[in-house]
Formats: sequence, structure tokens, C-alpha cells
Amino acid sequence: MKIKEIAFISSILLILSCVNEDNEKIAVDVNYRESNLPIITINTYGEEIPDEPRIDAYMGIIDNGNVVNKIDDVFNNYDGKITIEKRGNSSQDQEKPPYRFETVDGNGENNNVQLLGLPEENDWILYAPWSDKSLIRNVLIYSLSNEMGRYAPRSKFVELYLNDEYRGVYVLMEKIKRDKNRVPISSLDPNENSGDDLTGGYILKFDWAETGDNNGGFNSLIDDMRYNYHYPKPDEISSQQENYIQSFINEFESVMNSNNYNSDDGYSQLIDVSSFIDFIILQEISRNVDAYGLSTYIYKDKESINNKLIAGPIWDFNHGFGNCDYFKAWQTDGWNIGYIYDDMDQRAFWWLKLWNDESFISVVKDRYKDLRGSVLSTNNINSKIDDYVSLLGNSVDKNFTKWPILGEYIWPNYEVFESHEEEIIYLKSWINNRLSWMDSELN
Repeated sequence: MKIKEIAFISSILLILSCVNEDNEKIAVDVNYRESNLPIITINTYGEEIPDEPRIDAYMGIIDNGNVVNKIDDVFNNYDGKITIEKRGNSSQDQEKPPYRFETVDGNGENNNVQLLGLPEENDWILYAPWSDKSLIRNVLIYSLSNEMGRYAPRSKFVELYLNDEYRGVYVLMEKIKRDKNRVPISSLDPNENSGDDLTGGYILKFDWAETGDNNGGFNSLIDDMRYNYHYPKPDEISSQQENYIQSFINEFESVMNSNNYNSDDGYSQLIDVSSFIDFIILQEISRNVDAYGLSTYIYKDKESINNKLIAGPIWDFNHGFGNCDYFKAWQTDGWNIGYIYDDMDQRAFWWLKLWNDESFISVVKDRYKDLRGSVLSTNNINSKIDDYVSLLGNSVDKNFTKWPILGEYIWPNYEVFESHEEEIIYLKSWINNRLSWMDSELN
């Protein structure tokens, strides 16, 4: 049941200035009351959403399937309480910020639910495309990863209304979390401190230290990089568990720092090589500027299930695919993994050592060739992009009417275009040129 009827003028039609083939401005009607995308409405009872802690709110979701969604339709996908906060680092300061929310029951306890067909959980993200004016970079790369057999957050385009105000196109997506439907490793309770129980599961994250969730972890013995605890949380991990995962990482780093790191008894005994290869390929096709050092995850299950370190899931590619004007990230040639960042101390030394191993590169070439004939084919990628553009439809016009940033530099844009269509043309062209260069290097 809705908290209150959303008060809108009976017909809300805003005018969007566009340009025709003769470079003359024309007017396009934009109807904020209807959408072909699911509609999410959130009511915070007049309270501003903070960075933390999460505040109480009420959320309704309208999803009529293939029928147009209208703002005054019944909440038919979710109708209940949530707790919500802003998320991200620099993105929190955007005019259109991202949010993290949890679905809760009437008592404020976690309530696992399916949202828009995504597997049930209680922890969710509302990602806000901002500097990525194509609106689709994250959705695209996550889809490619999942199609490759590597879990990445599943997502749905939506339109968000916050306290009766239209806020634009958002992406509902899964938060990276240990769960049978997300990162499928064993749970690790604080009292599991011996035997096989102790050996998993763990999720570690590389990111800026002491920001967001990164308030616990340990430093590398080889370089300045820090491993942050993502699961278990820093305040829930036991001292025995800390000792175990630190010892495992120390052993891995010791092997990678040795002269015979690539022998039969080397790194292949400690890491799932295929996962690291797929992770690198996804980072390289997008030339993701944050690759290997920020928003980077690795995880480990219990020894009885899989005692090797796994790379992933991937996360946060809004500055990828040529959408970044620093560290040469706009270039379609050159390896991102080999580029030295003067102020990036969160890149583990072992990424480059893997890349310099001939046997590792040989498998990279085989895997890349296979993927170029399937998931990473130009036709498949372009088809996905076209499908996203079609799905977004006139929601693009509404988003950029609310946020008229087309034609404006939004950090860290490398190119600035006057229309969404040009943004998509650039994205396709950049990907095609990037893959062509990688073809020449890996074939």
C-alpha cells in the first residue's frame, strides 16, 4: 500500500531542446508520468539521505512487464520499508548521487526479496550514471562478464523518483556480497576458527585505504599495497581468521616474488589462473583506469571446495571504454596492466609478474581468441549496446532534461558530445578500435 498518493500535476510535459539535421533547435515533449522502464519511488519522509548511517524510508516499485509503467500505478514489484544511504567516494558529491539500500521488514530486520527478477537478497545498489553519458558502460561490462561465466552484479535500468521528484535514469544492481546467488563461497562465522572451517570464505578488496568500507585489513609484505577485508567485515573477523588469510596471501606473495614463481610448483598452485585471465581481459578491453588497484576484488573458498584464490568480481567501469582523460586511459592502444601510475600504490606487484610470464600470456591468447569468436565478438557487443539504447528509449531524453549535461565536461570525460546518440557512436567506435589493437597484439 502506498504511503501517500504521489502528487503530480495531471500532465507533466517538459520541453527538451534538440538539434535537427540542419542544426536547428527543435522541441521534444518529455512525459515524466510514464516510462517503459520500471519505476522506483522512494519516500524518506522529508529527511535528507546521508552518507551514513542508513535512514528509514519507504520504497515502491512499478513494473508492468511489457506494458507502459505509470507513476500512479500500483506498486506491484515491491511495496515496503527500506533503509538507505549515499554510497561511493567522489560520486557522493554528484548532483545525481548513487545510493545503497537494504530491504527490511516491519520490524526493521533484513528482508530478502526478489527485485525486478533479480535473485532474492536484502542488499542493493542504485547506481547513478553521471560522467558516463552513454548510461550503459557498467551494465555492458557486467553482462559480458556474466556471459563469460564470471559472476558480476546483475542489473536493471530504472527511473527513480525521490520524495516525488524525478531523479533520472538509475541502475538497480546487486551489491558485491557473499551469497549463494552472488559471490558463491562458503559463509564464515566468527566461531569457525580451526580445520577446514577456517579456510574460507574470504573476500578481499583493493581500494583507497580508510575510505568507505575499507577500515580494516593488512598490508603487503612486499610493497605498499593494502588488502582490505570485505567479507567477513572488519568488526566480525576473528584473530584466527585474520592470521589464516594473511598467511595465505603472504605465501602467495612470497611465491610471486621468487625467481621460480612460474614453475609447476609456483603460482598455479595458489590461484585459479583462468579467473585471473578473464579478469585481466575484461579490464583490458575497457582500459579501465581503476583496474588492478581500485574497486578490485579477490576471494577464496574453503579448502575442501576450492583452495585457490579467485579474481573478481569486477566492479565500477564508468570511467572505462575511453571515458577518462588521465593515465592515457582514453587511448585504444597500449596495455593498461603495464602502465605505471605515479600515485597508484594499490596495484599489487604480482599483476605485472603474471603478465610477464610467457606461459600465462599463452593461455591469455587462447582464451581471448575463443572469446572474440563468441562473447567478445564485435557483433555481440554492438547488439548488446543497441538493445540497451532501445530499452532506454525516451528515458534518455527525460534523464538529460533533468540533468542537462550533454555538451558539458563532467570529470573525467575525455570527449564531450552534444547528444546521447554521439555518445553511443563514440563508445562503439572506441571498443572496435580497442579490440582491433588487442587482436593485433594477441593473435
